[in-house]
Amino acid sequence: MSRIKTVLSAALLAALSSPALADAISGATEKQATNYHAIAMFGFFVLLTLGITYWAAKRTRSAAQFYTAGGGITGFQQQAPPHYELTDIPIEKLLLYRTRSEKNNPEGRSILRQAW
Repeated sequence: MSRIKTVLSAALLAALSSPALADAISGATEKQATNYHAIAMFGFFVLLTLGITYWAAKRTRSAAQFYTAGGGITGFQQQAPPHYELTDIPIEKLLLYRTRSEKNNPEGRSILRQAW
């Protein structure tokens, strides 16, 4: 029931404010020239992104390589207050905490998700 009230309130607000906003966009307009340089740059970046994705997909041979970077991850380094000294933490000492798992995704779902 609450969702229906929210949708109806939003629809009513949109209907009442539309005539007031219509005057702001009326009037003479002029067409801008097509920016072919921007279109070419966009196309270049799309093709570059697709190329990198294809290249990375070809290099991954198994699920183990996908999830562990081919076994190259041995841990990480942390600089924690108050002294900010560099500390090595081996992968055997890491703890994965998650409240819910979907499709064995190691990221899980953060308990802070609702704060976004």
